[in-house]
Amino acid sequence: MKSLFASLWVGIAVWIWTDRPTTVWADDKDKAIAKEIDELSVRLKKRQQELTKKLDDAKTPEEEKKVIAELRAFQKEADMAFLNLIKKYPASPAVVQITGEMLENTPEEAEFLLGVLEKHHLADPKVGDIALRLHDVLSERQDIAEKFLRTLMDKSPQPEGKAKASVGLALLMKVLSERSATQEDRDKKLKEAETLLDAAATKHGKAIVSVDAGEMELEKFIKPYLFEIRFLSVGRKAPELAGNDMEGKPMKLSDFAGKVILLDFWASWCGPCMAMVPHNKKLVKNYAGKPFVLLGVNADEDLDEYKKAVNAEGISWRSFRHKQDDKKNLLAEWNIQAFPTLYLIDHQGVIRARWIGNPGDAVIEQEIEKLVKVAEAK
Repeated sequence: MKSLFASLWVGIAVWIWTDRPTTVWADDKDKAIAKEIDELSVRLKKRQQELTKKLDDAKTPEEEKKVIAELRAFQKEADMAFLNLIKKYPASPAVVQITGEMLENTPEEAEFLLGVLEKHHLADPKVGDIALRLHDVLSERQDIAEKFLRTLMDKSPQPEGKAKASVGLALLMKVLSERSATQEDRDKKLKEAETLLDAAATKHGKAIVSVDAGEMELEKFIKPYLFEIRFLSVGRKAPELAGNDMEGKPMKLSDFAGKVILLDFWASWCGPCMAMVPHNKKLVKNYAGKPFVLLGVNADEDLDEYKKAVNAEGISWRSFRHKQDDKKNLLAEWNIQAFPTLYLIDHQGVIRARWIGNPGDAVIEQEIEKLVKVAEAK
């Protein structure tokens, strides 16, 4: 039952998939704690593999539900086991990495976990890499994340730690700008974010950061975010998007000037993307003959999978191919990190909304309707 397994395990137990680098501990106590963490990881991973196989072997929906319940209970058990280790050894550098991982697994424990890092580990280089992810892992606890990041910027004894904290704060400001009620507040947050990123790139651009894609220089990590802030933020004029569509025919975003554009970054393997297709078809039908167009940027590597989805679901709108013949990658150009990502662009080419994930049919319809009425009045 691979599809059930995949959907169930989105966001579950990051530590299961984390390959921790081998660390030489100067202190025997820290070495013993690290060994305890590794042994716990091995036991839990073995149990996870057993449950995964059990889910794959399930024959009926009832069996699947039973195993899924076991998996959920297992997740809670695993998270609690690691939280207890952090509570048992809060001052040990051996717990820093799992503290960062538990922020992602148990954001409800953010105040405790960030408190451990602030009290005991501000000088640890790994805390800077944790700071770079807080805008994402604590997207619903921005107040706690902001407080910690500003503390790390102020109190970290390591210049690179301060720099990574400032980048983390910049990314958080970018997220918060998208939720601003006014353009003035949005611009203020974006300006702070841009200033912080510029300074970090200038002063510490060669610092190495550890991210999901591996290790890279800080300035390389910063570059797409600066582009996004300067050119892809709400209120900015959308940059040109040009290339071939999935049929190999050339098209550009500017071909649709004068129309409201819903730009959907999607893939056939993305469940939430495909769940939006029925509503997307409704939008295309309801706004036929009006100044509105739905366009996609498709992330499928296999063209046959794309065609299969288009035929099965009756998708009629055009999509850009994300990898172009000139090796240009449209996903990288627009710094797409999650699917679906949606941009709503008005008839003058200005970005009016951006959503990561489906904000809900009613929200999309309401925002499109407002912009279409303005376009029709021109």
